[in-house]
Amino acid sequence: MTYAQALALIQAEIVANGNNEITANVLRPVLEAMINFPNDSIGVLANLTTSDVSSVVNAINSIVSQNLKNATALRAIDTTGIDFNQDELLWVRDAINQTAANNGSFTCTLGEQMVFYFDVIINNNGSEVTLQRRYYRLTTGETTVNSLGTGNNPPLMPDGSRIVSVSLSGDLVLDLGDIGTDTIEDAFNSDANQPFTIVGDKFVQAVQNSENKLWQWIGGDGTFGNSATLAEATDFVDLTSSTPPPNSNPNVQTVTGDSVDNTDPLNPVVNAVPLSGTEVGSPVTGDIEFVSGYSSNGFFKFHEDENTSMIFRFEDASMFFSVTDIIGSDTTQININKGEGLTISSNSSTSKGFSGNQYYGANYDDNTYVQKKYVDDNFAPVSGVVLESDYNANTILKADTDDTPEALEVAEQTLVGRITGGEITALNATQVKTLLNYLEQQIVGTAAEDLTLTGAENISLSTNADMYLKLTGNTTITFTDTPSVGTSIVRTYSVESDTTETLGIANSTDEFGTYAADGTINEMVVKASNYSTEGLIIRVFFSQPN
Repeated sequence: MTYAQALALIQAEIVANGNNEITANVLRPVLEAMINFPNDSIGVLANLTTSDVSSVVNAINSIVSQNLKNATALRAIDTTGIDFNQDELLWVRDAINQTAANNGSFTCTLGEQMVFYFDVIINNNGSEVTLQRRYYRLTTGETTVNSLGTGNNPPLMPDGSRIVSVSLSGDLVLDLGDIGTDTIEDAFNSDANQPFTIVGDKFVQAVQNSENKLWQWIGGDGTFGNSATLAEATDFVDLTSSTPPPNSNPNVQTVTGDSVDNTDPLNPVVNAVPLSGTEVGSPVTGDIEFVSGYSSNGFFKFHEDENTSMIFRFEDASMFFSVTDIIGSDTTQININKGEGLTISSNSSTSKGFSGNQYYGANYDDNTYVQKKYVDDNFAPVSGVVLESDYNANTILKADTDDTPEALEVAEQTLVGRITGGEITALNATQVKTLLNYLEQQIVGTAAEDLTLTGAENISLSTNADMYLKLTGNTTITFTDTPSVGTSIVRTYSVESDTTETLGIANSTDEFGTYAADGTINEMVVKASNYSTEGLIIRVFFSQPN
């Protein structure tokens, strides 16, 4: 039964009858017709073969989501207040950073490519507004953008533009009427028709300060107004009063010809390469020139099944090829720079760097970068060569006979040398003394003084040959740094008391003579000998002048 038949049946059977009862026989066929109509027109949900059969809408959405590969995620940006006196991609970068800071991060789902856009009014005749919508594609494949930084090479590429016509009385436009001097966000939030449910593109028009104005909504999807989520000033882009970006409204000249695409009359494409590629036999016969100056231009491909983005791009003074795993963020890149030459870089743990798929050793010349196999084949280890592995800690290289280098380990407290009739070796103290062959009287000792001795004092026997000591209080001396077994030390000291201060020796073995504590100068000779059997003996000799 069609819609017209069901309507005719209702009009024929259910008529005015003076409030009398309508019998079941009359009402039943009408109700059955009402039920059967959607069933006949739409079909039985159980017969659907989609992943979701709960409703027709859900079934359609499931089909769309399953076939939405490499989808473009359009994200509106605000260019208000942006400095246009710089390269195009740089002020677009600044507009993206400003919008993200004001309205939150831009996001998309995995598999989508984020494309930023803004609108510029081309014409407004009072009933319809014509906009130029300009697009800029993100080349990194990222799904979240907080900021693109401040560098001169933002990961963006121009992605064309199109003309959009918007009816000012259509569903895309909310008309707030005359809002006087109110701000757009206050007028929007307090409008009699709020809250407003917004999904996708939306524009707001109003008369503000006696001027007809149009704003673009960039606050995202949702329900907004005083009784819902409050709209903010950054949710609106003033398309009427804001300064348009450069070259956004050029003088249009008609361009015609068989190879002209006038889909966008502001940007006619002449001799365009089709998006589907060139045809066989119709190759590109000339150069493809990119914009001059500081910019980032190139080619981009996203491979969803491999989670990989591939880029060939021209930078300020270089060009590079890169392949990035957008899941693990591993990137391999070849960069050719006018000053630095060719650079290969990769943060992949499995990267081999620069390698070939076959061996080219037979073709090498003086300027060839060699492969590992060439080195292995032509520079095998030579017998007799001293290797790093031959050296242990504290090792030097020596040769006692011609052409026979060998390692020598130098122990602690030794000197490298060669005594008469011997080889190069690590000499011990006895050997060094023999080598130097010095007499004790040939050694110049050091002299020092301490004029404030009092109490317990330590005097080292290894530091000074002679000392002048003055006691300012009763003093007891302990001699330290005594000689080792088999050695002897003799030290001399001139000692006097300031008045009557006494002197004692804590660790003497024998004392000869006595110390005169009356201001007289005492000569004190200390002989410390360490015998192998008798042990350490310290003898102290006191004497005074005649």
